[in-house]
Amino acid sequence: MLTFWNNRIVRYVVVGGLNTLFGFAVYAVLALTSLPTWLILILANVAAISFNFATTGGIVFRDLKAQRIPRFLITYGIIFLTYLTLIEGLSPLVGGRIVAMAIVVLPVSALNYGLQMLFVFNRGSR
Repeated sequence: MLTFWNNRIVRYVVVGGLNTLFGFAVYAVLALTSLPTWLILILANVAAISFNFATTGGIVFRDLKAQRIPRFLITYGIIFLTYLTLIEGLSPLVGGRIVAMAIVVLPVSALNYGLQMLFVFNRGSR
C-alpha cells in the first residue's frame, strides 16, 4: 500500500477526489440559488483554494512553499475561466448548471493536474 501511495498520480487522484467533492458540494449548494454562475464559481473557488493548496501542495507534490501560491492562484484563474466557459455553454444543452459541472469536472481536473505539475509545482519553477 505504501508503494501505491508513493505514486504522485495516485495521490493526485485521491486528493483531487476529495478536493472535487468539497468544491462540487459548495458549488451545488450555491447553484440552487439565483446567483449568477460567475459569482457561484468565485464563491466556490474562494472556499476551496486554501484547502486545495494544502492538500495538493502538501500531499500530492509535497511542497508547501509560499512562493508557489501566486502560480497556484494563476492556475486557478485559468481553471475558473475554463469552467465558466464550459458550464455557460453546456448548461442550456444538458438541463442545468449542476449537470454541466458533472460533465466537465473530470476533463478540467486532468487539465488542472497538468497545469499544477508543469507550472506550479515543477521543481524548476521557484
